[in-house]
Amino acid sequence: MSCVDTSAERPAMPPRNDAALAFLSARRSRPAKLFTLPVPTRDQLTEILTAATRVPDHGKLEPWRMIVVQGAAFRRLADLAEARAMELGGDAELVAKGRGQYDLGKLAVVVIAAPKPSSRIPAAEQQASSTALCSTPVVPEGTQTTTRGRAKSRFLCNFWMK
Repeated sequence: MSCVDTSAERPAMPPRNDAALAFLSARRSRPAKLFTLPVPTRDQLTEILTAATRVPDHGKLEPWRMIVVQGAAFRRLADLAEARAMELGGDAELVAKGRGQYDLGKLAVVVIAAPKPSSRIPAAEQQASSTALCSTPVVPEGTQTTTRGRAKSRFLCNFWMK
């Protein structure tokens, strides 16, 4: 068996980006209740979400929907969570816990997997693409940092399957 050198056919690797590698190496999940203000501006969020859509999507189907939740929508979600907790017979602590995450919310991005009919791209692969979208958003330059120097995410990305 012979090996064929195909290196001439491939583009060169981009130069190493130590700043990007350091950021990705230090990135950690944070509970939503620890997120801080300010939230990204509309322009920053547009830039973040545009970059986030650069995930594996073999058929270029973009099998997702994104919904930005802010302001009055959080109050409505808090009311719905409270009503549902009471409907289920929750005690005051459970009701407050269910409602609290929405009372404190300032900005959330909801990603909904919305697989599209395709004979080439299975629904499971499209759902994986939507899931990857939730892992991609990063915080814009100049973000506040914790005492350990790690960036704090300032918005929450949730994922639902349609």
